[in-house]
Amino acid sequence: MKLSIKPFNPPLVPVILSLIIGILAGDSIVFCALPVMTSGIALFFWVIYLKCIKKKRIYFWVLLLFAVIGYLLIVHKVNPKSPVNHIRYFVDSEPCLITAKIISFSKTLGFKKRMVIALESIRQEGSKTVKVTGKLNLSIYSTDVTLFGYGDIIQFSSKIRSIRNFNNPKGFDYEKYLLRQGIFGTVYAKPSDIEVVNSVKGQGFISRFIRKIERTRDGFSHFVLQKSENQVAGNILCALITGKKDYLSFETRDLFSKAGASHILAISGLHLSIVGVIFYAIFYWMWSLSMTLLISARAKKLAGLCTMIPMAAYAVFAGFSPSTQRALVMAGIFMISIIAEKEKDLLNSLAASGIIILGLDAGALFSISFQLSFSAVLFIILGLDLIKNKEGLLKNKLMVKIVPALIVTIGAGLGTMPLVAHYFNMVSFVQLFSNLIVIPVIGFIVLPLGFVSLCLFLFSNQLSGWVIDLLEPLILFCINAIQTLVSFPFSWAMVVTLNWIEVITAYLFLFSIILFIKRKPNKGLFLLVNAMIIALICVGIGVKQRFFNQLLHISVLDVGQGNCALIQAPYGKRILVDAAGFSGKSTFDVGRYVIAPFLWQKKIKSLDAVILSHPQADHMNGLAFIFDNFKVKAFIKNKDISSSKSYLRIMEAVNEKQVPVVIPANDNKPRLFGDVIIKFFNSPEKYYDNINENSLVCKLVYKSFSMLFCGDIMEQREKELGRKYGTQLRSTIILSPHHGSSTSNSKFFLEKVQPKSVIISCGWHNRYRFPKLTVLDRYNKLNSGIIRTDLNGAVMITSNGNTYNIITHKGG
Repeated sequence: MKLSIKPFNPPLVPVILSLIIGILAGDSIVFCALPVMTSGIALFFWVIYLKCIKKKRIYFWVLLLFAVIGYLLIVHKVNPKSPVNHIRYFVDSEPCLITAKIISFSKTLGFKKRMVIALESIRQEGSKTVKVTGKLNLSIYSTDVTLFGYGDIIQFSSKIRSIRNFNNPKGFDYEKYLLRQGIFGTVYAKPSDIEVVNSVKGQGFISRFIRKIERTRDGFSHFVLQKSENQVAGNILCALITGKKDYLSFETRDLFSKAGASHILAISGLHLSIVGVIFYAIFYWMWSLSMTLLISARAKKLAGLCTMIPMAAYAVFAGFSPSTQRALVMAGIFMISIIAEKEKDLLNSLAASGIIILGLDAGALFSISFQLSFSAVLFIILGLDLIKNKEGLLKNKLMVKIVPALIVTIGAGLGTMPLVAHYFNMVSFVQLFSNLIVIPVIGFIVLPLGFVSLCLFLFSNQLSGWVIDLLEPLILFCINAIQTLVSFPFSWAMVVTLNWIEVITAYLFLFSIILFIKRKPNKGLFLLVNAMIIALICVGIGVKQRFFNQLLHISVLDVGQGNCALIQAPYGKRILVDAAGFSGKSTFDVGRYVIAPFLWQKKIKSLDAVILSHPQADHMNGLAFIFDNFKVKAFIKNKDISSSKSYLRIMEAVNEKQVPVVIPANDNKPRLFGDVIIKFFNSPEKYYDNINENSLVCKLVYKSFSMLFCGDIMEQREKELGRKYGTQLRSTIILSPHHGSSTSNSKFFLEKVQPKSVIISCGWHNRYRFPKLTVLDRYNKLNSGIIRTDLNGAVMITSNGNTYNIITHKGG
């Protein structure tokens, strides 16, 4: 059998590249991102090259037009000309009475629900009601929100807060992420404070229909969770059918990521494609019953048209998130190509879907799901192209089914691997085997039967429950198979973050392999040589920066109301001091989402030491993820222990990884990390009831430069240290004790330290109102330069041992 695919000369590919050029250029200008701007210019020169070689002047102007369109689309998206009544002009002002319409399904985040609202009006105390426009994120501190939902117009009082980032180098830009969705702020409320002023019942058919879908979706999710004996299996089934990933634990997500099968947990092009294949087969069989339609080939076209209805319904039912919308467009374009009898022109169909998606939402280009989906489909198409002339390979009927399936799995895995390494710092070496198990079982058995269960749920809970009972063992089978696969040595690996140059280099290498297989050795060798040269340069730069660097680098991260600092000593030694964290009901893991990505960006996978000043949430909670995913050679802490879950989890990881625990004794013996000395001032003469007073206090010394880390010590401990050590405390820089609290930073202590600069690590508008004005006044009287993470973002200190330089992420 010959798999026929048209030769690769699709005119839409340069068009989408031109559109991407414009989007990159516009985004770079708005956000002053020079590297992205440079890449945009490089692609633009490629278009000029195309024009010069092909001599198609009209086509060139078409490409230029699409580049301009891309530029205008993204500029309008991220920096719109807002009217004077736009909500962006009212953020961070006094609390106000807000009237808004709920325009999204709710999403569960730990102990709160989140939804998007479109503003209608606000009224501040003593002022008139003002009509406003714009969208906000509404967070409700309850997981039981049933009195209101999509389409309801609600009213509540809250302060509108601007979107805040953790301002660290190359960190995830949450503000930009939301701006690309048109969201300009956040508000918080309790269910009891929200009043429904206009129910969805009094609105149009579409709003009522979507609300009905939301209620059915929520009801089916709760039914599945109650019916499932195994909670993990129930959570996975909910994610597959309803798109609600809220209940999936970190452990489940990590398990599937290690196996390279995490894509099965999120509604994507794969799910919609499976839905499309199933319903297309059903509809084609139905229309083929008519001999007239079958002979005229109209059965195929009618089946394609009918299939788009259940695909769209599934996308809406699954929450119709931006990623689901893009998957629907992509699947829809490929279905239209079948209807138009252009199914062989796969690359053109992919480019067409990309143009439509970016035309509707230029910000989608920067979405991880968009990049992963298109890279996966691109390499699947390239893989199918490789076997189109391998007639001997496809003679056997069994091979006709097996080979394309293998190509799809391998192509999707290889095509997304560089991006997965860039965004998720994980590479799976068993993804081929795991997907050969997961996709057939979950994709073609669990998913279809899950839809059957959903349909039955509308009429009979008992029948629906019977189907769920059948699906649970299948899901558990997949989980057990994946656990077995990832338990093998070297089945997966955490990797440092690949920068964009390294990502492009990886793709050059993959494209060179494809060219060799296609018997185009000259082009393949050209790409391979270039990829190897760039790779060698990147490795050389990395080796030089780590092992031949003579400068001391200290980074005090912006972690909100907490402490975390990374010390990079000359010639490669690395020490982490504290790891921040949030207390209370917050489920946000600073270690996972802030500190670890920063370390991976620095190409760090191991730490020579982790120092914990004291076991309190805002210094400790991020450490569990660090110990789980980094090689740590020593854990230095004080004598305090804690009964908190975070501390117990940390010590469990420490014991499991057999990390030596060091408690500095009273001999004040300095510890050497290359040319850097860290001196621990002895434990307090007596242990205090207040855990802050027992904090480890240490001084870093590199030649004549020094920095003092004080944890959360308070005035009594400060006096004790000052009397005992006097001028030994003197330091070039001090990390302000207790985040700038007035119960610390005493005048007596600061006069002993005499810092030239002080860094205050605190959260923006924190509830404690740190740093206190009295503390700032004390530092000003000492002529100490004051740098604050809440205002300036992360603080980067560089020293050659004599002089030092401080720069901040925000440049303030």
